[in-house]
Amino acid sequence: MSSIRALNPRIKWFNEEMRKKLRLNTHKPDARGCYKEDMMEKLLHEVEELTAVINHSDRTAIISECADVANYAMMIADMVKP
Repeated sequence: MSSIRALNPRIKWFNEEMRKKLRLNTHKPDARGCYKEDMMEKLLHEVEELTAVINHSDRTAIISECADVANYAMMIADMVKP
């Protein structure tokens, strides 16, 4: 139980990072109605972008790309949820 409490601040922080990225992209079409395969392609593109910045010291860029990856994974999960 204590390990879950220890994760809470990190989850809240990362959730806010994800929200920031979503707010920056409100001009883009909604993911609903997209095919899972198209979303997977976009997710892989974001993973490539993360791979490109991961070895740099620019933490802001790394965090931003991590949030993009997480958002696309979340959108795919949302598409298939019951």
